[in-house]
Amino acid sequence: MAQPKLGQKLFDEFEEKKKEVVREPITLDQAAETLVALLPPDTLMFVKEASAALALPMWQMLLGYAMRCADRMELYSPSILSSWAMGQAASRDRSCTNCGQLFGSPHPDAMYCCHNCFFGKVSTLGHVDNCPTKKVS
Repeated sequence: MAQPKLGQKLFDEFEEKKKEVVREPITLDQAAETLVALLPPDTLMFVKEASAALALPMWQMLLGYAMRCADRMELYSPSILSSWAMGQAASRDRSCTNCGQLFGSPHPDAMYCCHNCFFGKVSTLGHVDNCPTKKVS
């Protein structure tokens, strides 16, 4: 019996997601808004600010960035976030690697909710005051 290729389960799940059919056509503006929603919040803020300042629709901004990358010979060196591989936004909630609690972070590939979890001291010191896992009361 042949061994499945490494990552086959992930590939199969991705293929299932690809089978979803868009029933209604969308506009270029809607497509662009869907794509930019996957950007990290700080990048999204700057792109929207530039779009407003230049009075250009978001889809033209995205295509313009692709053209700028082509001009600079940077098409083969994109910045890819791990969350995009799963079709998720960069600012999604994620589980802390140490304590397992869900937290949001402005950093796309954050693995720990706070520095006490990062250093493995959450069991003795607890979470820091500004830890995103703490509920605001």
